Amino acid sequence: MKFLKWILALAAVAGAGVAVTQKVKKEKEKKDELDEFLVPNQDEPIVYDVPSRGDDKMKEAIHSLENHKPQTKYFTFTVADADHAHTFQKAAAELELSSSYDSEKQEVEIEYNGNFDDDDLNLLQVQLSEICLQADATFKEMHD
Repeated sequence: MKFLKWILALAAVAGAGVAVTQKVKKEKEKKDELDEFLVPNQDEPIVYDVPSRGDDKMKEAIHSLENHKPQTKYFTFTVADADHAHTFQKAAAELELSSSYDSEKQEVEIEYNGNFDDDDLNLLQVQLSEICLQADATFKEMHD
């Protein structure tokens, strides 16, 4: 009888050891998955989905800024009316871009103070293209 108790105790200890090992393994897998989600592999290129109706004139203007020293740039867009301008400004504000509206000229102006590296300029192009699609706006010019 003593031998049976000893075998049962050993089986209970072994079972507990296996359970702890499995729990640690699951926690490590969850942590690795969360790390990959929060900090993805930086070796992979960043791919932006540029809307198909993107304005080539705007694209050229934005990418002409590449490797320039950072300074404030203004992008001017024409809109149909005040409602479209409001839509444009609201979308710009959501992306933390400041803007102003000239009701006489029916133009919205975006102020950009960001970096002029390739990734930031690609992101700016995507953001401005999406705003143009939402507000049915057209790129007019870029100036200092």
